[in-house]
Amino acid sequence: MNQVEVTKKRSVKKGLGLILICLFAVPALLQFQNCAPIGDTIIQEGIGASNSSGSGGDYGSNDGSLMDPPVLPQDPEIIDPCLDNKDPSLFTQLNNQSFSVGMDVGAGTTSPRSLEVFGSPGEGELQTMVLRCTLVQRDMAGNNRNILNVGCNNQAFQVQGDGSYRAIIRLQQGRNTECVAGTVEVRYRAEDQCGARTPERSFTVTVSDGCRPEVKKMANDARNGARLGSKVDIDGNFLVASADGDTNANGDLAGAAYVFRREGTSWVQEAKLLPQDSAGMLERAGVSAVAISGNTVAVGSSGRGANSAGAVYIFRRGSGGGWTQTQRLDPVGGNANGGDWFGFDVAFSGSRLVVGAPRSAISGTVEAGAVYSFIDSGGSFSSEAVLTASSPIARSWLGFSVDVAGNSVAAGAPVNDLFVTDHPGYAYVFQGSGSNWSQAQLQVNNTPNRARFGFDVTVHGSRVAVGAPFAGAGFVAVFSQSGENWSSLRVNAPRGSTTFGSSVALQVNTLLVGAPSDNSKKGAVFHYDLDGSNQQTESRFKLMARDRNDEPESPVQRPGEFGNAVALDAGRAAVGSWAKFLFANELDHTTQNVDRGGAIYVVELLQ
Repeated sequence: MNQVEVTKKRSVKKGLGLILICLFAVPALLQFQNCAPIGDTIIQEGIGASNSSGSGGDYGSNDGSLMDPPVLPQDPEIIDPCLDNKDPSLFTQLNNQSFSVGMDVGAGTTSPRSLEVFGSPGEGELQTMVLRCTLVQRDMAGNNRNILNVGCNNQAFQVQGDGSYRAIIRLQQGRNTECVAGTVEVRYRAEDQCGARTPERSFTVTVSDGCRPEVKKMANDARNGARLGSKVDIDGNFLVASADGDTNANGDLAGAAYVFRREGTSWVQEAKLLPQDSAGMLERAGVSAVAISGNTVAVGSSGRGANSAGAVYIFRRGSGGGWTQTQRLDPVGGNANGGDWFGFDVAFSGSRLVVGAPRSAISGTVEAGAVYSFIDSGGSFSSEAVLTASSPIARSWLGFSVDVAGNSVAAGAPVNDLFVTDHPGYAYVFQGSGSNWSQAQLQVNNTPNRARFGFDVTVHGSRVAVGAPFAGAGFVAVFSQSGENWSSLRVNAPRGSTTFGSSVALQVNTLLVGAPSDNSKKGAVFHYDLDGSNQQTESRFKLMARDRNDEPESPVQRPGEFGNAVALDAGRAAVGSWAKFLFANELDHTTQNVDRGGAIYVVELLQ
């Protein structure tokens, strides 16, 4: 092997060794210094060192000749995007605003409001720009408190078709907002991506309480399980409510009715009505229904007697304000062995009283149900007619719910368990007087089985509203009569609601619909305007008990089920909350809490 070949092999071996040293040893020693072999030369970044005899800082070959230095990578030039940045501009000064808060689904509020803010980046720039906000919220007492949702902070400015930059500030009531009034100061500015900002501007939102005035009433002798508000009715300055589980002189769970009288903006308990009957006849009979017209109250006890034939008791108010039982009404004919449930529901219109008996046998058809009409003449009620379906259906329970307006009687038959096949249910409208009555059977298409269509009914003028609370989340059908024809408007449960249609009340164009299982059984009542507009199937607002969040959460202590019963008169609603838990500090007669004592809420709908 000649000397040249030996030298080349040594150079190759030396080069490989240097590579291994650079890969493993040198980085560990020098850390941030890099090395690479060039012949016999080791170049260290930033150090002009060599094994050759060339002068310091020069790069040389093995033969001593000079070479051009290698081109080392250079860091790219970084351009600061914020260099010479200019401040953005804000063109909009928003005026002070006013807003009304309620309790969701409109709740008497104004519509959610969108406020436009215009601005621009610095002159000649295309910076990303956002809106920055600071909120100061205070209630009427001056306390810091969240009153209104203001969608403002970090809203990006969007470029519009005309080249302008726009951001939106949104004012909106939060879901289930409390009825809190106060002020919201909104301070806002524009800020670009480099942090340059405009001077701060501000406006004030004056927030008013849009919730309807509410009065809560409890029995002055509330007891566990009494369930005041299981049924309610209102007429002018008087309202009546049943406590179907009240235990009293008539026996365990005999039930009672309470009369309240309006005095200014307050309501006072005027009387507790206990039906008078033979001993033991009302034991566990309950008070299933109540109705009031002027100075007359009807109290239904569908469980009266050992065979639950039922009865209705008439009370009248004397000139001195006292209430006296004047009459008892009993079913005529009915089941040979009783069980009619006469008095399961009752309703007044002028001198006419209608009574539901949903388990009455009709022409051998078991539990087909019937509705009794009575006329008040000279201070005493006499039988006018017994209204039944022209084709009775076994176990349909006609008379489960009843209402009357003039010569129109509405009745629900929500079970329709014909031959053990569960049907959707029906409603009936009877029109006439004396012995002359016509009838119409009402239903809507696509109503599912077990919908319980007819669970509650209400009639006013030429309209009838029928609840179907177990058709999914529930719905209400509003029927309008034109001649002999009936057209229907379907009002579906608002999103998130349930048992919608458990109770209904109708007067002129106002429809109230109870959903006692709404909001985890805290309950709600929805308000509709049947004014012929495209929005009449949309809830105008939602009523909820203002103290609903105070109810204890316990598997034993149930929520109040606000809306299990509802009545309406002259823009004033009476709402039952039969499972309401009552705290001792609300009551004057006891130092103990009362579970399921029940309560009534009177809500002023007109403001």
